[in-house]
Formats: sequence, C-alpha cells, structure tokens
Amino acid sequence: PPPTLKCNGFATGERCTYGVSGDSARQERILTAARCLTFSTPKVAEAVLPTLVFRAGQTVVTLIATVSTETIASWVAPVPITSVVRAVPLPPVARQDGATLVYPDHPGVMHLFCCLGQSVSARNEDELAAMQLLLLLLTFCSGRGDADLSC
Repeated sequence: PPPTLKCNGFATGERCTYGVSGDSARQERILTAARCLTFSTPKVAEAVLPTLVFRAGQTVVTLIATVSTETIASWVAPVPITSVVRAVPLPPVARQDGATLVYPDHPGVMHLFCCLGQSVSARNEDELAAMQLLLLLLTFCSGRGDADLSC
C-alpha cells in the first residue's frame, strides 16, 4: 500500500521530528536532511520555523495551505524561495483517492504525492489558490452526494 503520513511536525527522511527550538539532536536531523517536510498550523510554523537552522541546499516542502511561498521562504532562510514547495493534499488523499496540489512544479515532490493519489502542479500561487477553492468545493459537493454540484 502507498505510504501514509501520520505525524505532525517536521519529517526529515524516514523519521519525523518535532521542530522544537533548543533540541540539538532534532536540529541536527533537520540540517542533514536533503528535504524537510513541514506541517503544522500557520501560527505554530511562524513561531517555530524561524528558530530552526536550515541550509541553502535543502528543499523545504510545506503542507501549510494558507501561508505564501514568500513567507515560508523568509522563515526558512537561507533556503531560497525556488527551493520552497507548497503542497496541498485535499481530503480524499486520505483514501488515496484525490489530488495533491503542488507549487512550484518539483519532480521529487510530485512523485511523493503520486504515491498518495495524484499530484497536480500549479503555474503560480494565484492558480494554486483557485485550484484549492475549486477542488475543495467539488470534494464538499461530491461528499454530500450532489450529482449536479448545486450545493
């Protein structure tokens, strides 16, 4: 079966670690990871991410749907904005039956989320926001059984 992401915090490779300032072992795992996956509420991310140390060569994948790429990049500097990838798994992904929206297109991240359903890349953040709204509306309506989508 496809892999399931089940922890909150910061995933670095095969381990999940909670990004807590002052924990040197956790910080070391973040520094040595090629990719860091961040998922939390925006308030927690705003408080925690700037306290962690990242490397310029890392890719940071964020599942925080409501925070811009530019803001995340400012929290994880020196990681360049071109290495910050936003991923938005929609609710059906929990059943491996939906899409994860990705911006910007990143082959490794797209492949990761294909394991959980489908992955679709957006051309810009405005398109990502529009796709989120449209797909969430379709998910909501189809979950209610409205065949004509007249919510």
